[in-house]
Amino acid sequence: MPLSRRSFLTADLGISIVTTVTSVSATGCGRARASGLKGDPFMLGVASGDPAPDGFVIWTRLALDPIADDSLGGMPNRSIPVQWEVAEDEQMARVVARGEEQAVLDSAHSVHVELFGLRPGREYFHRFRTGDHMSIVGRALTTPAATETPAALAMAFASCAQYEHTTGEYVSDTGLVRAVDGPQTVTLENYRQRHARTSQTPICRQPMRSRRGSSAPTGHDMKIFRRIQWGNLANFHMLDTRQYRDDQAAGDGWQENMAERHDEARTLTGAEQEAWLLDGFRTSTAHWDFLGQQLFFAEQDKDPSPTTDEVSMDSWDGYAASRRRITEGWVDSPVRNAVVLTGDVHRHWANDIKVDFADPDAPKASFEIVSGQPGLQEKA
Repeated sequence: MPLSRRSFLTADLGISIVTTVTSVSATGCGRARASGLKGDPFMLGVASGDPAPDGFVIWTRLALDPIADDSLGGMPNRSIPVQWEVAEDEQMARVVARGEEQAVLDSAHSVHVELFGLRPGREYFHRFRTGDHMSIVGRALTTPAATETPAALAMAFASCAQYEHTTGEYVSDTGLVRAVDGPQTVTLENYRQRHARTSQTPICRQPMRSRRGSSAPTGHDMKIFRRIQWGNLANFHMLDTRQYRDDQAAGDGWQENMAERHDEARTLTGAEQEAWLLDGFRTSTAHWDFLGQQLFFAEQDKDPSPTTDEVSMDSWDGYAASRRRITEGWVDSPVRNAVVLTGDVHRHWANDIKVDFADPDAPKASFEIVSGQPGLQEKA
């Protein structure tokens, strides 16, 4: 089933906290409780995301030694009280919500707070505290009210490589695109260490502080699908194209004239997610519908011959019938402007989307923007 923000938190690697904002309590960041920690536990910074009209999620993880061998951040084997605040100004003078949670060892001392009851279409600021240690201030947004038509939407997305808040990889599991320390990420411990290394790089510290969005993780990250609305201007349908799909045909890789890829029974999204997506198209009243997902959507045929196709079994080409059903879904629905946003392939592309790629005269149904490495490089 699609994940709400609440379910998303439960599925994450940390704890989930659900908070309804009703009033500002007397406790919080303004009153410190001893944590017994020596050194800065907020080396991994703060982040926010998955906005809604009345709230968003804020996150931090305590770590005295973020890349410790046991992946637990050099933290003691006990729970640590962490206070949090949300304010209307960056100086944290106009606090609208505050509270306290326990960062526990089982979740590697991470803290998620899911906020409700805030005002729509607003910028907010947040921070955490434990003992005498205070985090940096992060920023977050609530989305416009569902009935509101914003005058404009400024949006950026990136993928796969040095700037890592994306429709592709936040962390690289193999080092294929850029050099990384440590082994290929396979275990939870591997991922925690790689996430810590990535988050500490100078190129990621500032984006982590101001991160205010959503992601469509690749197969190397957590799997989720959900929908985010930006008033009635835009819908963002965030897909999971890894967890629910049939296995790649012919053992994966690039294959020639593979009939199995056209099998009507094969699916990239799984039946439940496909039905959820098509229902979202049928009920859409937005001016724009964005499909945020991980795999190359348009046909990418390496062979120019009209009698031979050579395509990737890992992309939507390997699931041609599944792609056709989804494309027909938005063509036959009230969707006015459909755009596919894609990551994962480490290159920039702009593609026309057709219902029938075999017909060169078929009309265009939409277009796809593929974002690769933005070109930001760290210099030695």
